[in-house]
Amino acid sequence: MKMFAAPSIYPIAVACAMAISFTVSAQDQRSNVAQFKQETNESVAQKAPTPYPREATFFFDKPPYVHPKIIQELSIWISDQEEAIVSINLSESYGTNRFHHKINRKTGRGDQIRLQIEDTQLFGTVEAKSSFSYELDGVLGSNIYVLSTFDWGGGSGIFMGLVLVRYECGFGLGAGSQGFYAIEVDKKNLVSLDRSRVLLTKMAEIAIGDRWLGDIEVDGDTIIVSENIGYRNDDYTDIIYDRKSFTIQAPPESTCNY
Repeated sequence: MKMFAAPSIYPIAVACAMAISFTVSAQDQRSNVAQFKQETNESVAQKAPTPYPREATFFFDKPPYVHPKIIQELSIWISDQEEAIVSINLSESYGTNRFHHKINRKTGRGDQIRLQIEDTQLFGTVEAKSSFSYELDGVLGSNIYVLSTFDWGGGSGIFMGLVLVRYECGFGLGAGSQGFYAIEVDKKNLVSLDRSRVLLTKMAEIAIGDRWLGDIEVDGDTIIVSENIGYRNDDYTDIIYDRKSFTIQAPPESTCNY
């Protein structure tokens, strides 16, 4: 069972790349969760290794890790409803100043690995602390990875969501280029966009709740979100995915030809 506390009532955003259908019977969902747990009947430590595509060089549950700041950058701000950033270049993000935060490995639900970053900003003479973390819930079809995210801005709220991502292929300036500040051209003054790179692309994002407490299970192409027994368990049921499951109808998996 995956138990955790986390976030709230900010608007629900689901990427248009997928269609999501819902089943709303609370009794059926509790039964589904119990049946799923009984059928799997295995601890986190006994689970089979998470499958990753061959082009993946950074991972969610083993080192080298996908930096939590990358997942945070893909996430919608609590004050927004629109998806501004949906893809980040994994191949060249590491070692950059943008993703410099130290990664803290913690224990999440059960023995799940939770990866966290902390930040402190100075507003005048006042220090404001915050943190962001994620953990892997499972893998859907077409190699779509389901991540629980936990966003704390320094106040009482801990805003939880689900971020669904996939490794994809992309291309940039030729392998001989020196990045943003210099490029190389051939004898014909041509610049080639033939350098392969791995992108992490967000397929969907779903708000769960503020200090939400319950179970999340990934079974095949279905994500089961159990009844909320935590904070605000009787409020905002029209917003929070409470007592519902949904099935992801994913687009075909992309393949890398390198």
